Amino acid sequence: MDPAQVEVPEWLADMVDGHVWPSASPDELSRNARTHCGHIDYEVVWQRAPELFERRIHVGAPPPEELWAARRTLARHGFELILDVQFEVVAEGLALAVYGAGVVGRLTEAAWRDVAPLLTTCTCSVREPREDVDVSRGVMRPGRPPVRGAFAMPLSVRPELWEASDVSHTWWAYPFFGTLREGCTCVAHTSTASGIRFGPPIPGLDSVAAVTAHAALEADVGSPPDNEDAASP
Repeated sequence: MDPAQVEVPEWLADMVDGHVWPSASPDELSRNARTHCGHIDYEVVWQRAPELFERRIHVGAPPPEELWAARRTLARHGFELILDVQFEVVAEGLALAVYGAGVVGRLTEAAWRDVAPLLTTCTCSVREPREDVDVSRGVMRPGRPPVRGAFAMPLSVRPELWEASDVSHTWWAYPFFGTLREGCTCVAHTSTASGIRFGPPIPGLDSVAAVTAHAALEADVGSPPDNEDAASP
């Protein structure tokens, strides 16, 4: 992280030291302001400073409580939850935005059944390794066209995109833009998020969040980088 920045408190900077990666977001705190690993205990960060997560209202991402539940659920199955978290600056100050979650490798059917309801939202994309991918060797290049996701979704929620491809992660990606699907009951439908929409004004709606400079936000959001921070299940 940029040593000249002053927004991140010392206790948090110490936690993420050595785990940050470059990011191209217009809201990034510094050139290196994104983490893609399971080594940082973000639940501890949330317990100590919940406002860091609350400042970036992220429609379509699970609330922090669901992420921590997913982390514990995966641990019981022998997997480590990886979070894609970016340090950003908003009007109120430092904010932490969660853009993805998942594991290195292919989940077991039991682990998928238990964690999918906690991580799947109606605006997210879900990618699984294809059945013939050797996940220990990393991403296959060149990649083949994706196919339909192999696992059955254990709930009525359907993500925007759900596929199996030549990747080495099972990954849920949460884009900044999105409108919650009407009638859906996924974990993203909190009392706060349900009243927020993105896009042009819609007649009859009093409150609409305007599209901002995030149009260029992370064109590759959807899968973690190849240089994953050595996290493994």
